[in-house]
Amino acid sequence: MSTTEKDIAAMYELAALTGDERERSAMSDHFEKLFRHLEDLSRMPVEGVVPYFLLSHRDLPRETDVPREPLSAPAIRRVFAQESEGFLVVPRVVSRGAGAECEEE
Repeated sequence: MSTTEKDIAAMYELAALTGDERERSAMSDHFEKLFRHLEDLSRMPVEGVVPYFLLSHRDLPRETDVPREPLSAPAIRRVFAQESEGFLVVPRVVSRGAGAECEEE
């Protein structure tokens, strides 16, 4: 999928944004990267995985909310194996039960 100048202009109009040609060009580049990333995600195998929006709230795993200190950016980045188009690539999309923990530096 690609965006045209007309698409970007329509988005700016809908969002009541103003911007010069340089900003609109940067926005177009950002959307191109985003759409390529979404195309990559669409290739992920999902056989046998029931999307959360199809499960009732009773079936979703429950965890107790525990306040914690936020992780530093380096600790967060260590969880991700790579980046793609400037976005972090999640190593595991489906989690059953408690997720993996990050350790602070």
